[in-house]
Amino acid sequence: MACGGDDGATGTDATTTDPTTTEPTATDPTTTDPTVTTTEPTTTATTTADSSGTTDGSSSGGSSSDGSSSGGSSGDSSSSDGGSTTGEPAELQAALVDVTFYMNCQPIVPPDPLVASGWIDLDNGGGDVAAVTVTSARLLSGGVEAASFELTPSDLGPVDAGAYESVPWDKTMNSLMPAEGCDTLDCGAEYSFEVVLDVDGAVAIATEDIVVECAF
Repeated sequence: MACGGDDGATGTDATTTDPTTTEPTATDPTTTDPTVTTTEPTTTATTTADSSGTTDGSSSGGSSSDGSSSGGSSGDSSSSDGGSTTGEPAELQAALVDVTFYMNCQPIVPPDPLVASGWIDLDNGGGDVAAVTVTSARLLSGGVEAASFELTPSDLGPVDAGAYESVPWDKTMNSLMPAEGCDTLDCGAEYSFEVVLDVDGAVAIATEDIVVECAF
C-alpha cells in the first residue's frame, strides 16, 4: 500500500509540470504585436505618399496646362503684333526752311497782323506711301506757347515711298490766337516755330528758330 501511494505522488508531480509548457505558448501575442505595428505604419506611409503624389501630380499637371495656355496666348499675341505691323512703316522726316515772320503794325492794326510763309521739306525714307497733315503750328518763347495759328495747305501728302518733296505753306489769315494785334508778339524777338504733323497716325515735329520782324 505504501508503494502504491508513492507511485501516485509521482504521477501527480508529473501532471503539475504541464502548465509550465503552456506558459511560453501564452507569450505568442507578444510576437504578433510588432507584426501589427509594422503593418500599420507601412500602410499609413503608403497612403500619404499616394495622396501627396496624386495632389502634386495634379498640381503639376495643372501648372503644365496653364503653361500651355500661356504659351498659346503668347503665340496669339505675337501673331497679332506681327499682323498689325505688316509692311514697313513710313520713316518720314520734316524740316522747315526759308521761313519768314513779320507783323504789319501800321497805324490801323488788324487783330491778326501776323504774316508768315516758308517751305517744309518732307523726306520719306520708308517703304510705304505717307499721308501727311498739319496738326498744329505755334510759336514758343522759353518753351511756353506765345501764339498759335493755322497753315495753308494743311494737307501736305501723300508722299511716295523713298520720295523727297518740298511743300510751300502760308499762315492762314485771321487764324492767330490770341488775336491781340501787335501786342500778341514782341517785334524783333526770337521764337521757336513748331509744326506738328500727323504721319499715318504717328507724330512728327519740325522746329525752326525765327525772329518776328515788324513793319511800321
